[in-house]
Amino acid sequence: VQILDFLKFHHMFGPWAIIISSLIVDLGKFMTVLCLFLVGFSMLITAMNTPFYELLPEDETEAEEYPNCPPSSTSTEIKGWRMPVQVLIKLFFSLFGLSNDREMNMTPQNPAALSYLFQLVFGLYMLVTTVVLINLLIAMMSDTYQRIQ
Repeated sequence: VQILDFLKFHHMFGPWAIIISSLIVDLGKFMTVLCLFLVGFSMLITAMNTPFYELLPEDETEAEEYPNCPPSSTSTEIKGWRMPVQVLIKLFFSLFGLSNDREMNMTPQNPAALSYLFQLVFGLYMLVTTVVLINLLIAMMSDTYQRIQ
């Protein structure tokens, strides 16, 4: 960061140093908005994964059949902090194509109709984050570049 301040006075690198430092500020604003969307959607998916029934011991043995089911969702820790963190990580990596909607259904014996709701919420998340927010980032950066030029 200090090298950008030093390069501002150079006749050749000065404008580029100013542009880069302004783009870093824009990137910080974008990351704030992206984190708000990540936290919001992860809380929604966590609420959808919270069972409305009591997990019985026989349910815990059946939960071993679900490979996407984290260890915390088959025990009494399902209401703890582990599921929101796991959902947040899966949603973050889904931005890069490393996760899909089937991995969001992490509670065993969810109703069948809930899987369609998971697909709808995951599709809405992917639409908002990849299309709208990335276009917002491009618009912010191009506006900063035009202002400085």
